[in-house]
Amino acid sequence: MHSRAYSVPVGVRGCTILAEKLAFGFPASEQVTIPLAATTLPILMTAIPGKGTDTMSFGCLIREVKNVLGRPDSVKTYSDEIWLSFFDAGIDCCFGKTQKTLTALNFFRDGVSGHTQAQVITQDGLSPGVPKIVVLQRLGDPSQSDAAWVDRDGKWHWSWIKYPSGIAFEFGHDGKADVMTLYSNESS
Repeated sequence: MHSRAYSVPVGVRGCTILAEKLAFGFPASEQVTIPLAATTLPILMTAIPGKGTDTMSFGCLIREVKNVLGRPDSVKTYSDEIWLSFFDAGIDCCFGKTQKTLTALNFFRDGVSGHTQAQVITQDGLSPGVPKIVVLQRLGDPSQSDAAWVDRDGKWHWSWIKYPSGIAFEFGHDGKADVMTLYSNESS
């Protein structure tokens, strides 16, 4: 673990190369100081709503994602989707079962669903762990949303917001994004 710390936009964690640049242009009230941590993915990915990331675009094949992220920790097949989970990277990837092309990416906050913190950020400075108020300030009103709720069995369900640009967030009990999802805005 490094002993240096940087002030970076809320929700961003540990990237030596970009941390100083990312803080520029964001008011101090929207920055927190976070110690740098060793990560399994040394490169911070740029998330591009509706398109994917700077290293994986929607429509790419399973083998192309494996070239970027390595071997998945888990593979789950459903009637119309295949999900690959990369717990150390903090990422789940969704592929259409027929075409086997990337259609969605889930980026997790540290400790959510067995994942470590995803090293990803949008051009708006958003990433897993960002408070809901910051998302709303930067992106405005969502096109779809739902409040958190508890079902009759006592299971808690996330509140979420979705934007037509191809990004959505699910928020934990503390009001911070547990999951940031990118999806193809062609399939919204």
